[in-house]
Amino acid sequence: MKLKILTLLLALFLVIGLVACNGHTTEQFDPPKYPDNKLSLDEKINWWLDKLTIEEKAGQMVQGERATSANSPGVRPVDVRDLNLGSVLNGGGNRPSANTPGGWRIMAENMMNASLNSSS
Repeated sequence: MKLKILTLLLALFLVIGLVACNGHTTEQFDPPKYPDNKLSLDEKINWWLDKLTIEEKAGQMVQGERATSANSPGVRPVDVRDLNLGSVLNGGGNRPSANTPGGWRIMAENMMNASLNSSS
């Protein structure tokens, strides 16, 4: 468990360091317009790789474990948005405070909305 937390923290510090070194701003993001759907998969991948910054590429490679509470270590929606995280792990008994279908929906929607508001 300690190794997982240390690995997550190291990954987060790496991403934060990359952002800090590049003078990342909080300006309004205007997402690039997606190319024609008729492009091949390789062409779509290359299009995205050309559009993403190094910080966004690094964030997309991180899968952080969801925080279980405001005081616990882990990923919160704001981290998903600000660090452009590629995915969030929700495992090992990690559940929303309201362990109901509605609670799960709210938790998932919060993470999804944060992701949609990120720059990548």
